[in-house]
Amino acid sequence: MARDDQFTPCHVDFGAPMRASLHASDGHPILWIWLHEAVAGDWPDHLNTVARGRRVIETTLRWDVLRPGSLGG
Repeated sequence: MARDDQFTPCHVDFGAPMRASLHASDGHPILWIWLHEAVAGDWPDHLNTVARGRRVIETTLRWDVLRPGSLGG
């Protein structure tokens, strides 16, 4: 995870065609993950595998509040 503002943003795409993306930046301990519909249903299994027993916190975001007005919604 990014924990230091000296590092530039990191964006990684997985698969060909792309099935997942991960983005981290700005020194915040947050990983933004996007999953294609074809693999999104397996998200809990993937997450538990990656976490390896570590505590996982999933937060549902209120996009109506967070989305910039220019994107509509």
